[in-house]
Amino acid sequence: MFYCGIRTYSRMTKATSQLSNHMKLQRELFQALLIQSTVPCIFLFIPSLIYFIFPIFNLPLGLFSNIAGITFVIYPVLDLIAVIYVIKHYRHFVFKLLCLSHKVMPKAETAEKEEAEVKIDGSNEIYMSFNSIPND
Repeated sequence: MFYCGIRTYSRMTKATSQLSNHMKLQRELFQALLIQSTVPCIFLFIPSLIYFIFPIFNLPLGLFSNIAGITFVIYPVLDLIAVIYVIKHYRHFVFKLLCLSHKVMPKAETAEKEEAEVKIDGSNEIYMSFNSIPND
């Protein structure tokens, strides 16, 4: 798994020397895939391994039993946050949705916009409008 991941990453970096918007998106999706592959290893498999190996060698679990339970609960949240952080359009949408920044949407790099925009009415109701759907 590590060999294929490293080989794919090296080929992708060679192929994306002149990045187009499509290739930037592919790179972001690949990074999200790598994160979604490593987060379960760290937060599910390693604590599970510790949880099952310690009793075999007659070692007390103590603190490790609590850590395993906590990491099982934290895993879904961390996986989601990592993907939102890596993919630029998701990150900008969340920042704009939470009103964390006034300059969060990337400049239109192509003629077609595919990102969602958040519009805030005077009554603070949030409406999502997509550019492919005409506004009535």
